[in-house]
Amino acid sequence: MCGHCLRIMIRPKLSIEFFLAMALLVPVSVSLLSDSLYHFGYYKKPVFSKNNIPPYHWRINYPLESNYLKSSLPYLDDIQEIKKITEPGSVFYSDVATSYYLAVSSSLYAANPKDNHRSSINRAHATAPQSLLYNLCHGGKYDGKYGSLKNYFKEKNLENIKNGFSQIKYLIYNKDETNRNLMNCSKEQYTDLSTKLKTEFEILFNGEYLDLYQIVEL
Repeated sequence: MCGHCLRIMIRPKLSIEFFLAMALLVPVSVSLLSDSLYHFGYYKKPVFSKNNIPPYHWRINYPLESNYLKSSLPYLDDIQEIKKITEPGSVFYSDVATSYYLAVSSSLYAANPKDNHRSSINRAHATAPQSLLYNLCHGGKYDGKYGSLKNYFKEKNLENIKNGFSQIKYLIYNKDETNRNLMNCSKEQYTDLSTKLKTEFEILFNGEYLDLYQIVEL
């Protein structure tokens, strides 16, 4: 048998699975490389983003103080205390940045993720709108029709139970004034805001940065 024929016979066949794997591997690799280049200071914003958006994206060329203050690190002591008080696997509501800080540092689940992390199912049902904190700070109807957060969460949790989703059990307010990734009220509003929340929910923890309120009565 000729050598050329033998090479043809033993040449491995490229399966369709191989091409599918390569089709997935290439864009994932490009995305990973692009994201890494952002974090290492080659780009001013994430490659596939219009803006340098929160939650905060660390960069190696940012000052250490900036990387620290715009991360979850200042809140870790408060988060540890919250973990002791809350029920593991429960759902909480907070601003978007704090939602990610808590979600990655505890066993709690966030009801207010970024828009691109809301699925077609949970967008309208399981999650809560980002506008709730804006209404808390600036007034107006919660979700366009509720006069108080207590009434909103009461109806929301009844709807979640009906649709087979978890109730939103906790509200966590981040009062940090340094981290610009947060969406919270002004320092001058805090006293009135906390008084208002205490009339609607039981406060379980008042930390250096994070306040924990119980939405669902046990």
